[in-house]
Amino acid sequence: YYTGENIDDLLKAGAEVGNIIANMQTEPKYVLEHFEQLNANGANLAIEDVVAAMDPIDVLYSLTEAMKFGANIDVNDLLDSPEVNKVWVHKIDEMLALGADPQKIADKISPDEVGYTNGRWDRYGYSSRDAFNKKYPEIYKLAYDRVRSEVVAMAA
Repeated sequence: YYTGENIDDLLKAGAEVGNIIANMQTEPKYVLEHFEQLNANGANLAIEDVVAAMDPIDVLYSLTEAMKFGANIDVNDLLDSPEVNKVWVHKIDEMLALGADPQKIADKISPDEVGYTNGRWDRYGYSSRDAFNKKYPEIYKLAYDRVRSEVVAMAA
């Protein structure tokens, strides 16, 4: 993170772009975050290589940015990955715009997004849950029904 945030200063101080990338490769999401800047300074990175090195959950979070640079990503394949264990509600528009299946999104929504927190249904944490329900009622219902059936199955 800190290497990525200081690329210009590192280059001005004489660091080679290859060494900067080497220090960022343990977290390829930061390479993607600074992809354009690194390539502008001679990195010659291929977007497919950067995306291939990333965790699927980081790719899901950075879909639009990766695709802006030409990455070929199937959002539904990504949602099928067992490594993707959550979907952020604020990323739903982006996923739907890229052709994501609403059911696949709902399958990855965290139980607390539909009101099930710490082993019980929360009747008072309305604001984010209500906003989610109003904006994406179909996905909310699918996620709620999934969580409800999981809770019933655990109780049985």
